[in-house]
Amino acid sequence: MIALDSRDYVTITYGGGVTAFTDYRIAQIEDKIVPMLSDGSYYKASDTYIEMCADTLDFYADKGAPLDSGNDPAKGWIKWVFVFVIPLAVASIVCGIFYAQMKTANEQTHANAYMPAEGLALSVVEDTYTHTTETERYDPVKDNSSSSGSSTDSDGFGGSSGGKF
Repeated sequence: MIALDSRDYVTITYGGGVTAFTDYRIAQIEDKIVPMLSDGSYYKASDTYIEMCADTLDFYADKGAPLDSGNDPAKGWIKWVFVFVIPLAVASIVCGIFYAQMKTANEQTHANAYMPAEGLALSVVEDTYTHTTETERYDPVKDNSSSSGSSTDSDGFGGSSGGKF
């Protein structure tokens, strides 16, 4: 209800509207239309009021619950800000600080550049036996009864025979 002479407004609900229109939603509607009423845009304010009331009733009909601060789809993005954006910003700041501290690190090309000049002193020396690997290879016994020297094979090339290595 709008009183143009006194420039007052009030939202009154009745019956099922008491359940569908929570104080949260009424405050949202009033926050949206009061600036329009102050500017004298009465048609735009009433049109916005009707749309927001229709959205409220549609939400109540679809969800079976009134539109309130806990289930407002317009506030859904705030949850994502707390879940993703803020942790991402904190992680970026921490990584940036660590990166800034790495400016004094110089890459070395040889492993001995990382060793101290006095050598490496181990505090614990321990050998741990892990496994044995055995390899077998067949090595047939060669006959040494033939004489050594050169001979010509049937293919016409010379060669040597015999001998152990």
